[in-house]
Amino acid sequence: MKCSSRAGSVLAAFLVVCIGCGKGTAGRAVKIPEMGLSLTLPAGWQTEPRYRSEFYDPAKRDDSRGGVIEYALEGMTLAEFVEDAFAQLERMEATQKALLNVLEKAAPAGLGAGAAEAADLPQTRIISSTPCTISGMEAIEVVYEANYTIMEVFIRRGDKAVGVTFRCLKEDFPSYEPAFREAIDSIRIH
Repeated sequence: MKCSSRAGSVLAAFLVVCIGCGKGTAGRAVKIPEMGLSLTLPAGWQTEPRYRSEFYDPAKRDDSRGGVIEYALEGMTLAEFVEDAFAQLERMEATQKALLNVLEKAAPAGLGAGAAEAADLPQTRIISSTPCTISGMEAIEVVYEANYTIMEVFIRRGDKAVGVTFRCLKEDFPSYEPAFREAIDSIRIH
């Protein structure tokens, strides 16, 4: 069967549109050799030009982002490390609120906005923390929210942990979650 070039072009355009639709469709594979890791980004996502370990959705570049970072476990188990990281975050948030309240009291009348700003500071709330296995290695997936909803997986690699993070606006999380999970499931440690 022979197609006309116009019909072939229409069919090709239709396939590109359909295949490219939906945030759950796998995107570009990315290798981060310095961390011995590869993963497939969500469809349409790009890496930062200078840093392969940072990526984003061009449609919402400032809000929908991700990255890979390596942490030293410093003798802790992976579970202890993750628990400690969130305990430190909680202490930091409490310190920020306390400092804003002190600034409120120290500022001349009418100039301080510390208490109001302190009340508006987002508090991190852990939605879930789930032990899992990524590429045959011990891992913990944590979903939490503050200004954003963040899905992060911590993977134990010897005496280090590799953290792979995806974030988006809270209201966008239901549509991004399948793509984030698909990307996390694609992680390979080399």
